[in-house]
Amino acid sequence: RALFVCLPPWNLEGILPEEALPRRIGDLRPGPMRTLYVRVPAPSGKAGLPPVLGLPPGKGFDFLVRLGEKPWAFLATPARRGVRQRKGKAALPMAKELLLGMGVEAAPEGALSLGWKKALLHQSAGVEGLRPGPVTAVEGLFLAGDWIATGLPATLESAARSAGLAARAFLGKSGEE
Repeated sequence: RALFVCLPPWNLEGILPEEALPRRIGDLRPGPMRTLYVRVPAPSGKAGLPPVLGLPPGKGFDFLVRLGEKPWAFLATPARRGVRQRKGKAALPMAKELLLGMGVEAAPEGALSLGWKKALLHQSAGVEGLRPGPVTAVEGLFLAGDWIATGLPATLESAARSAGLAARAFLGKSGEE
């Protein structure tokens, strides 16, 4: 039997036994994130755009995530202060400029802007030394999430990799590897 816990570290205290948590878990701090959802017509001649696209630095957003044809989500992490300050529809001009560069010539329709104060791991100096692995001191309890030590910064890819590390650790302990 195993339990895989994928909650962020700031939500774990009081839920898991103290011995299951890394000693300095309280030093891992959350950072904010803002997402701008827009409805976008199909891009002209650019059907091969990947579902997740890293965007150029200085353009206001870090990633574009295509959710099928509509809507698309622009994600801004703490490095993009301008997006946090320009809440809601005021961020649309930045999104429109990026869309034009990708072959979407029509203006995005409508927008929904969502912000989270505690969305992802704050990437401060020294944070790598605080990130635990997936195995805990409690038998059968494994951790996963973007905050787990995976060799990558706390990203969506890191979160996915952490799940694989936790699964391999479980299979290795159960002799099923």
